[in-house]
Amino acid sequence: RLIAALARWVKGGGAQHLPRQVLAPLPDDLRQLAGVDTGEGVRRIGGNVDAYRRQLRRFAEHYGGAAAELRRLVASGSTQAAEEYCHALKGVAGNIGARELFDRLAEVDALLRHGRLPAEALLADIDSRLAALLGGIEALGGMRAAAPEAAPVAVDAATLRADLRSLAESLQYDLGAAEGLLERVRVALAGSPLAEKVERVAAHVEVFEIDTALAILDQLEKAMAEQQ
Repeated sequence: RLIAALARWVKGGGAQHLPRQVLAPLPDDLRQLAGVDTGEGVRRIGGNVDAYRRQLRRFAEHYGGAAAELRRLVASGSTQAAEEYCHALKGVAGNIGARELFDRLAEVDALLRHGRLPAEALLADIDSRLAALLGGIEALGGMRAAAPEAAPVAVDAATLRADLRSLAESLQYDLGAAEGLLERVRVALAGSPLAEKVERVAAHVEVFEIDTALAILDQLEKAMAEQQ
């Protein structure tokens, strides 16, 4: 099922671990993204505008059918499954700063948590807001071209273990920092038998499945320990 890691991160106060830094002025296209506090979204990802753009793109790619899926779960009569999905979606919406969508999802989440089904008008409002958000993301300007693939470098085991621990912490509290750490680990283990696990971590982070990514990181650390 959809992992609710980002919802847990928001609910658990993960944002409190990030400094209230002074951010550079946002590009016009981000400032004009309707229904989204893009300044807050950028702050949550460590002030990295390009990383925030990628986060928005990933949201559009993986949650474009979220309104239909929520309706399907509500119609199925399983309020528990619908609540879990809604709660996860609410967390991701909050993480990117989609405040209006977050508020509507919070209403549905509260109803489902008490075994009550949301009214059609509330679901229609979510449909409309999500469609507007996806359209706005689609209209955003381009992102920087991807950096050329780095060549493998020699990294000692102690440094790599430290990077893995830092990556695990960043996945829970600072996704902006996690991006760079993940790339360092990926480069360090390129061509090794453990490279496949790193790619699996990256794939799960890509779709916000943070709990699964953390579990694979734990497996990776144990596999490294066994090799020594």
